[in-house]
Amino acid sequence: MGGRAHRCQRAPAHIRSPYDQFLPNKYDPPSFALKLGHKDMRLANMAFAEITEALNRGWKNRDSRSPALLPLERCGLKVEVDP
Repeated sequence: MGGRAHRCQRAPAHIRSPYDQFLPNKYDPPSFALKLGHKDMRLANMAFAEITEALNRGWKNRDSRSPALLPLERCGLKVEVDP
């Protein structure tokens, strides 16, 4: 029988888990402030837009880092070193 057994168990005391906060309906004090999550969503949306542009260019089989070429291209830069 393969795979890992999934058990619902309490995390070690030094790790805050959803079981410790969400299930008991405890949201204060925050483990991660909502304002920080909101800021990160803007960054996630920007990354999503870059990946979408790369996919629209037909880069679906390229390395996942290839969208990093897009801002360089917009600036007219090419960065390359010998391997």
